[in-house]
Amino acid sequence: MIALITENWFVFLLAFIFGLATGWWIWARYSTEAETQTPVLEPVAEPVPAPKIEQEPVRDELKVDNLAKAEANPVAAAAAPIAVAAVPEGKPKIAAAVGEPDDLRQIKGVGPKLNTLLNALGVSRFDQIAAWGEADIAEVDGHLGSFKGRISRDNWVDQAGYLAKADIAGFEAKYGKMLKN
Repeated sequence: MIALITENWFVFLLAFIFGLATGWWIWARYSTEAETQTPVLEPVAEPVPAPKIEQEPVRDELKVDNLAKAEANPVAAAAAPIAVAAVPEGKPKIAAAVGEPDDLRQIKGVGPKLNTLLNALGVSRFDQIAAWGEADIAEVDGHLGSFKGRISRDNWVDQAGYLAKADIAGFEAKYGKMLKN
């Protein structure tokens, strides 16, 4: 490579100068366009009222206090932040764990934070998860916050079924190699 540069130094010098000139031309053109385009600010004559949104009032615990305020002043209610459904308080109504807790992180899709959250909800065994039906999944899913939907998406019930029976070969055949925690 050195021999190529030493034999053709003049060509490399010309290419370098051409590159600098092209870069300078593009930069100079861009900066002059930005300087010549000044924004035109026009004064606003009067504020535009917010559009009225006609909805049926939702009467749940989160909005009951604000309902009277919304009926009295609909424009202020439209500008107020929308209440987000909160994660239900307490633990889900599912079967309690019996026996020593399992390492739920062996289920693909369950990491340390989700493991801690599940343990706080009273979920600590594979056989517990393997026995979940649709109602149990919906109950626990409501308590998972930002992890909502992971139970079905990651097939926790099926994975837990293999792990509860200690069928490591079946688990690895279907879900890949088990993670060592």
